[in-house]
Amino acid sequence: MKRFLLHPAAVLLVALCAWQIVALVKTTPLFPGPLDVAGALWEDGPRLIREIGHTLRRAVAGFALAALTMIPLGLAMGRLRGLAFVGEPRDCRLVMITDGRFKLITAPGFRPILFDLDADPGELTDLGADPAQAETVARLTAALLDWYRAAANRITVSDGWFSGGDEAAEAFDPLLDPGILIGYWDEAELEAEREKRKRWRAAQPEGGMPAQSRRSSERTGPREGRP
Repeated sequence: MKRFLLHPAAVLLVALCAWQIVALVKTTPLFPGPLDVAGALWEDGPRLIREIGHTLRRAVAGFALAALTMIPLGLAMGRLRGLAFVGEPRDCRLVMITDGRFKLITAPGFRPILFDLDADPGELTDLGADPAQAETVARLTAALLDWYRAAANRITVSDGWFSGGDEAAEAFDPLLDPGILIGYWDEAELEAEREKRKRWRAAQPEGGMPAQSRRSSERTGPREGRP
C-alpha cells in the first residue's frame, strides 16, 4: 500500500484531483482546472503548435543571422584595429526627448528618429522622414536645443574618463582583465596576449597606468546647477 501511494502516477493523480477541487471551489476563470485546460488545449492545440513553430523559426533565424554576421565582425574588429570605430567620445551618443506622445532620438551625423508612442507603443515604425511629421520633429528638436543650452545638462566627467583605457587597448586585449575571453584559438594564443599585457604594464610608471590615462580616468569636480 505504501509503495502504491508513493508511485509517481499516484502522486500525479492526487495532484490533479486537488487542482480540480480547488478550481471548482474558486469558481473563477482566472484559475481553470485541469479539465478546462485540457479542453482548451484540445480546441486550440493546432493553432498553439503553429504559433510555437513560428516563434522557434524566428528565433533560429535571428540567432543564425547574428552568428553569421556579428561574430565574424566582432572577431575582425578585435584583431584589426583599423576596423574599430574611431571618433571622439562626445560624438558616440544618442539623445532622446519625448512630450509623452512622440519620442525623438537624435545622433550626430544621422537624421532624427521619431516614434508615435500612442499608435506605435512598440516603437517599430520610424516617422523621422515623414513630411507630415516635420513640424513635430522641428518642435521636439527646438525643445532639445533649449535643454542643451541649459546649465549642467551632462554628467560631470571629462571626455578622457571614457577613453582612459585607449592606450592599453592598443597594446593588448582589454577584456583580459574582467576575464571575458572570446576569439582565442588555443591556450598558446591566450598566453601570448597575456605576455603583451605583462610587458605593457611593466613599461608603465606608477603601477602600470600612464599618467595621462590615470588623470583622465578621475572624475572632475561638481559643476554649477545639477550634478
